[in-house]
Amino acid sequence: MREVRHFDPYESDFQAIQQEKPDIILLGIPQFAEEGRFDRLANIAPTYLFENPVDDWRQTLRTVGKLLGKASEAERAIHEYNQKAEAARSILKHSIGDRSVALVRVYADGDIRLYGGPNGYTGSVLYGDLGLRPPKLVHDLIWGSSEWMKKITFDMLSELDAQRLLIVVDEAGRQQAWKMTSSEQWKSVPAVREGNVYEVRSDIWMTHGLHAHYAKEPWRFILFMEEGRRTFAEAVMLAYSKEEVEKWGEKMMHQYCELMQAHLLIVIEADPRQKQFEDAFSAAAAFIQNLQLLAWERKVGVVWKTNDYNWHPKFLQAVGVKRGERVVGTLHLGYFSDNKVPRPKMRTPIRELLTVHHE
Repeated sequence: MREVRHFDPYESDFQAIQQEKPDIILLGIPQFAEEGRFDRLANIAPTYLFENPVDDWRQTLRTVGKLLGKASEAERAIHEYNQKAEAARSILKHSIGDRSVALVRVYADGDIRLYGGPNGYTGSVLYGDLGLRPPKLVHDLIWGSSEWMKKITFDMLSELDAQRLLIVVDEAGRQQAWKMTSSEQWKSVPAVREGNVYEVRSDIWMTHGLHAHYAKEPWRFILFMEEGRRTFAEAVMLAYSKEEVEKWGEKMMHQYCELMQAHLLIVIEADPRQKQFEDAFSAAAAFIQNLQLLAWERKVGVVWKTNDYNWHPKFLQAVGVKRGERVVGTLHLGYFSDNKVPRPKMRTPIRELLTVHHE
């Protein structure tokens, strides 16, 4: 879509739209059709108006598929998303169990909004697709209503018993967010006390549909365990020369298939836009580090490796990395040994790395 010309739906340049010679015009919400815009657009090309596209994005996608003659592609995309959501649901069940999760947004006008309505673009993913448990305040204020969110006050934060908290801050709401996160009410939230607060992006979390929901996290995972370890080891050897296989092959198969209990690839989309790619890469690297720290805390041996085979076409194809994806790293999981914990290394004092500007 990067090559597609952009138009403001509220300031329709009908002549310019006509020059694009569209085969069909889709209007995402009823407001786009107001003030005679629908009739003028319908004179240019067949025009379809979505009345409630947010209520059920799957049905919206199916409708788009039928209108564009791509019904089978739409069903395939929904099926792939459902599979990904089910895998994420399983991971979350094991990682956080039934700990409650909430999402708070500090809006541009300073309002504090609690999201979670089952029909909205946030609650339907968190509590529907991912099966997470909403806190009592979400139930009391939003559940059972047709609303996606409710405005809350500082005082109501003390009633928010969420153990995991996602927060979205509009740029114009930064000052209000600072006041909120400095308040005693905020500090009383269990997720805040336990350090389980995560700021997320508004351009993804405050919208709906297949692409937005896919992007709720920029990564996906490919896990090799049990007999799958041999698949991984054989894929690695595809990136080796004949001489390297003869020299290291037997030892590597022993390490990868017996000593190590699993191999986890962390994969992101290789977005051609530099900022988006670097954001995703940095987020994935931070995730890997957090996962390592959690594993070590639980006495699970983990080592993060970034080897040459991560770029080898034969390896990527063999392990199921799709075209347009990039491997950030591989986590090799095994048994934890206190005797093999590396000694702390000497670090450069921070004062030698810090540059300060006073004006």
